[in-house]
Amino acid sequence: MNQGDYGLTPWKPTSTLLSEEWAMFVEHLDQQVKDSLFAFPTYILDVRYNSKRVGDQLRDWQIPWEAVIAGYLWEVDDELIQGSGLPDTARVINCKRPPFVTHSALRGPERFIPGYSDLLSSSENHVGDEWLSSI
Repeated sequence: MNQGDYGLTPWKPTSTLLSEEWAMFVEHLDQQVKDSLFAFPTYILDVRYNSKRVGDQLRDWQIPWEAVIAGYLWEVDDELIQGSGLPDTARVINCKRPPFVTHSALRGPERFIPGYSDLLSSSENHVGDEWLSSI
């Protein structure tokens, strides 16, 4: 079968557009890090984090601009981003924060979206209880 039989068009990504002011800020900070004698590389899972490569990849995948900027600025302190005076710094900083679920957030049906609490109280669904009690 060829793809025309279903009317499907292959996806062709286009780079996420970044505002000129954010692009200049990223470039300015990247240059400062390169010029610094005291820049310590960040490692994630024992692999050196390459902010330029990560940001470029996110941009190629058409990820929202805030997440692209967060990828470029992962190693940059949040206060420096906030102090930049650029618009939407809170959105960028939020994209830098990892998703985090605490132990208490997993306990009790009141913490779940209404409509799913009955799944936790059902006698057939206690597999998770053993896992939760082991934490």
